[in-house]
Amino acid sequence: MKVYRFLKWNQIDKDGNFNEYRNLEQLGLISPSWEYLWGMSRILNEGTNTFGRERQMYKYFFLSLVDAIFYITDESVGLDTIIEVDLPDNLIKQYLGLGYYGPLYLETRIPYKKLYEHIRTKELDYLPEALMFYNAHMYKDQLNKMPGYETLEARLKEVPYQGIVHESRLSIYPLLCFEADITAIRIKPEQTPYFEKVSHECLATRDKKHHYKTNLMDVVDCDPELDVFNPRFSKAMLFNVSAPILKQENEQIKEIILDQGGEIKRVRERL
Repeated sequence: MKVYRFLKWNQIDKDGNFNEYRNLEQLGLISPSWEYLWGMSRILNEGTNTFGRERQMYKYFFLSLVDAIFYITDESVGLDTIIEVDLPDNLIKQYLGLGYYGPLYLETRIPYKKLYEHIRTKELDYLPEALMFYNAHMYKDQLNKMPGYETLEARLKEVPYQGIVHESRLSIYPLLCFEADITAIRIKPEQTPYFEKVSHECLATRDKKHHYKTNLMDVVDCDPELDVFNPRFSKAMLFNVSAPILKQENEQIKEIILDQGGEIKRVRERL
């Protein structure tokens, strides 16, 4: 199934949120999300969701293209991109859950190692070693002072990509960037109001026709704000009540994007 992640570049961003976007745009690379590889340890993605504490590097994806579109605003500076990644249903299902960001969203939290193994287009000998090191020390302060860091740093000369952006991040960040088999979806900034309207209509239709949100809440046994939920909910059932609906909806939305002059193309073609 195809899943979606929103990347944003904002010129007033001071925290390096745009690293992921610019590495995709300029070099066609997947790179660690902004939460990872700070010089000092930080609280990671531990918001209101069903996933629990992060114990390794992950990347989060929406199963719905409409949900990803909600992150586009006409106040952004620069360009926004949604990436589409085709992953095995069983992998998505294994790491499926809900997150609360105002509304409830269906997400899959894929371990970075699994993502690399499934979508890479080139094998990088140093990446598994660098990722293992980071995962072992991800909650520790001053990661660059840990034994083994200098050995990894020495491997930076093996990175075949020039110009990787890693603003406000540790020097080993480039070791965790890789070429991937993905598609980029772009909506023109002036089209944002139109697609916000389309998205709201899709959500309304989804709930009216399929009782989508109610079904998600019933499977997870949660309230609308996800304050309580059953941690032993069936991920297979959650996938089964959502995936058939979203697969069809996603293809319909992509057709609308193309009809409106948006872009959908493989990253290897460059953005």
